[in-house]
Amino acid sequence: MLILSCAHAASGQILRSDWSHEVDFGGGYSWNEHFDIEFSYFYFPWRYVGIGGSLGMHASSKDRQIPFGPVTSTPDFDSWILTPEHAKVTGFTLNPAVVLATPQVHVHALAIGLRVIPGIVLTLPFERVEAEFREVDSDKLVEYSNYAYRKYWLRGSQWFSWSGKVALHLQVDELGFGLGYGMSGYDFWSTRRAGSVEGTSFASFYPEHKPWYRNLFLYVAWKF
Repeated sequence: MLILSCAHAASGQILRSDWSHEVDFGGGYSWNEHFDIEFSYFYFPWRYVGIGGSLGMHASSKDRQIPFGPVTSTPDFDSWILTPEHAKVTGFTLNPAVVLATPQVHVHALAIGLRVIPGIVLTLPFERVEAEFREVDSDKLVEYSNYAYRKYWLRGSQWFSWSGKVALHLQVDELGFGLGYGMSGYDFWSTRRAGSVEGTSFASFYPEHKPWYRNLFLYVAWKF
């Protein structure tokens, strides 16, 4: 309500005569070895300010960090390892954000401008994984003769963090394109790093925590 009240009080030079909507679809790659895709919606009560956010899905780009270890709780199995379905880290995020756009420079039919997109990252503070328990075949030490599967809830992830993006935005009529750089405090590996199975911590299998994570991204936008 405060935002809408400010919109009515804004100068006529920046207040739009028609309500503007924009949907974006894009993706990016982060230096902490994961990629993401996002579907975004923004509502522009002002010409240079948009309010909305995005729903994102992310996944690790490498599966070399696969936790494993010995089994100590039962003599029926010798070792455990995460199943292939849970080797890569995946998840969803909700990203409320604000778009702050500069005035555009027009080159024929092309409009060029910059965007600053501050926001927050919300995600679930838990994850479920499955471990495969194995027993070594006494006659063939390189093979396994018995298997069992157990599921575990991992808790303790960072469910809230800040994010910020800067993008070069190109607009041709209703169609737009963007190329940008982003930084976020969202720790992609936090839930996995806090997990353990049979007393073996996952922490050593994943990258160390950093205060900020960076990524490059592209998107396509449609205004209506």
